Amino acid sequence: EKDIASLERKPINLADIVNNVIVLNKKYVRDKKMNIDIDIPHDLTISTLPAYLQSILHNLISNAMKYGVTESNKKISIRAFSENDRTVLKVSDEGHGIDIKKYRNKMFQLGSRFHPDHETGHGMGLYMTKQQVEAIGGKISVDSEVNKGTTFTVIFNE
Repeated sequence: EKDIASLERKPINLADIVNNVIVLNKKYVRDKKMNIDIDIPHDLTISTLPAYLQSILHNLISNAMKYGVTESNKKISIRAFSENDRTVLKVSDEGHGIDIKKYRNKMFQLGSRFHPDHETGHGMGLYMTKQQVEAIGGKISVDSEVNKGTTFTVIFNE
């Protein structure tokens, strides 16, 4: 494994990466008739590892697409803003939600799955996302309610 500290951080436009993830999933978005609301300043950049940021965003957005879109709720919201020398990213949906009381201690553990009947998966995505967020000095948290939706918040320290 490479030492994360030795890898080169680059300034990355957050809106560009989010739009790239949406484009990669455009067929899925179109087929499910999703409404994706993106509210990110066009000049918001983060100095970080490009591959990690791409992976973090891909996982959070694709999870919202898989588990946050239902027949009656097709909206996903992706917001980012600067606050106290940090960048805050929120990926929200109005879908199935996660039982936080039941799964809080398992939320970011390897092999944890919260919608076993819904989609295929191996329970690696949130584990990897948390590892990557923390490796670049950030924090991730989740707020969710069953049948009301989920919001993942990532705080990137500048």
